[in-house]
Amino acid sequence: MAIVIFSLGLTVVNGLVKSTINSANYLSEKVDVTIFDIVSRNPKIPPVFNLNEKVQLFNLRNIEHFINEKYKEEEFYSEKQKFLTASYSKYDEAVLKEIDKRLSEDDLIIFVHPLAMKIYLKANPNSKVKKLIQIHGNYLEEIDNYNLIKEHFDEIDYIQTVSRYMRDDLINILGAPKEKTIYIPNIAVPVKINRVKHKYLKRISIIGSIQKRKNQLDAVKILEHIEDNNVILQIYGHELDKDYATLIKDYIKRKGLEHRVKFMGIAQENEIYSNSDLVILTSKHEGLPYIFFESAIYKIPVLAYDFKYGAKEFSQDGKNGCLFKMGDYISMASKISEIFEDDEIYNDIVKINSEFFEKSYAKDKIVEMYLQLGGRSKTIKWNFLYNKYSYIENLGAYNKVIIGNEVKDNRSKIRIIGNNNIVNIGNNVKINHINITLKGNNIQLIIDDNVELTGTIVSMFQNTTLKIGKDTTIGKNEFTIAEETELIIGKDCMFAHNCEVRTSDMHPIYSLENGERLNFGKNIIIGNHVWLGKNSTILKGVKIANNTVVGINSIVTKSFETPNIVIAGIPAKKIKDNVIWGRKMYHKTMYDDSTLSDYYNKEGK
Repeated sequence: MAIVIFSLGLTVVNGLVKSTINSANYLSEKVDVTIFDIVSRNPKIPPVFNLNEKVQLFNLRNIEHFINEKYKEEEFYSEKQKFLTASYSKYDEAVLKEIDKRLSEDDLIIFVHPLAMKIYLKANPNSKVKKLIQIHGNYLEEIDNYNLIKEHFDEIDYIQTVSRYMRDDLINILGAPKEKTIYIPNIAVPVKINRVKHKYLKRISIIGSIQKRKNQLDAVKILEHIEDNNVILQIYGHELDKDYATLIKDYIKRKGLEHRVKFMGIAQENEIYSNSDLVILTSKHEGLPYIFFESAIYKIPVLAYDFKYGAKEFSQDGKNGCLFKMGDYISMASKISEIFEDDEIYNDIVKINSEFFEKSYAKDKIVEMYLQLGGRSKTIKWNFLYNKYSYIENLGAYNKVIIGNEVKDNRSKIRIIGNNNIVNIGNNVKINHINITLKGNNIQLIIDDNVELTGTIVSMFQNTTLKIGKDTTIGKNEFTIAEETELIIGKDCMFAHNCEVRTSDMHPIYSLENGERLNFGKNIIIGNHVWLGKNSTILKGVKIANNTVVGINSIVTKSFETPNIVIAGIPAKKIKDNVIWGRKMYHKTMYDDSTLSDYYNKEGK
């Protein structure tokens, strides 16, 4: 069979997105897998987690085909809920019909949210494809989504829950057809971590966006009832509910706990679990959170309230001694103190959880559950549509990617390894065989209109910026931007092949007299209409004025802030002034080249 997954976006760090990508990655080892993202308004933002290259990814709003463009103006379906608003056009309907034409009754569609199911069935009421709707949350609390499912019980082949207890409630309370309701848990796989044991501190972590449902306030109350001041609370996640975050911070201040509670913001999985000694869940309701699986994988105790759903299931009805009644933060605090004081108790909990995970949630076992729902294996060619911007690989969270019109890519790669970074590529940009890596947080890569990069290698690190002005052309160069510096390149510059520009030496040099470092990184600013000759090198702290020519094989170690000069040599020095350069060889005078008119006045200055 082939499997098609309709997702509710892949650009936000949460369990639903992780489940979608993990399922796609490991199912693609056995069958052909395609993901259609039906929500993201900006189709140019890549997934927040790494997606296997075997998985085909399309965005409903980024599909090009023969359907008449006028259909984009006609509404097909809209949904308005408290936390979800979406609308779809006749153009989207036509795409959904084309997708269904290429599938058969041997194939399987997985809807990760009822909205995806709703629009697909509305477009294809007579579809013969096997259809599965996943239930990740507590639909007793999300009645709008339940109503969407209930409306189409007869047209769905399988209703999948990720928790056994959730399956029972769907059948007994919400009236889901028993014969269609199946249990398949999420797929969890480890990443590489390096557990770091703190010399003094004992670190409790709570993970998830800051909102009332996640109930981080009770986590603070748990800490309040732990007398050991070396026990601290780390709150990971972004502030989804600002008012609730303020309430928590006010409570912390009122109780004098500022030194024991840290707001960690968004972090990668390896960072969280490398620096955690114990994990807690105080949520009011969940599905079966990944935090249970990840804690078992990384051998960290996890304590939880008995919320619906998943907590009772993973704790084996409290067998591991880590399940508590909703709101009983005092008992949880007491248990945490006991665990931290006794290594044997700590290790026993880890062993029970790890063995249960291996027995109940093994990846291959879950993949096989899906495969039993379909028929033969096959490959689907989506030759009526195509996707763009596959050259961007997003391995972090809350990264903003803006791509202009008519960007042409040829075997390029832009990798984002970190959080809160910005990639902004203007209109009519050409990138050929480039390799750009943003490694760290708060990095800005800004490429203006009509820039052309060929074979360029760029390495950017924490809190750095690269700006390339419009109409600039850059050959096979290497840029290194580190130590919170900026590399600013003006407009209409021309960099020949094998140039190197470095804002940092990348290794420290210290004074033997006082031990202080001598070679901190510094900004580089290159003006407008600057020509770098082949094999030239620009080092940290350099400023180059407008209309400068840098000779072949030069090494520039100091600033040249006078415009219209030629510099050359090792180290570079001024060898000629009062000049201007052009791109085309066939002009006899500068006045014949209309592209230079902005760089001189009528007197030729």
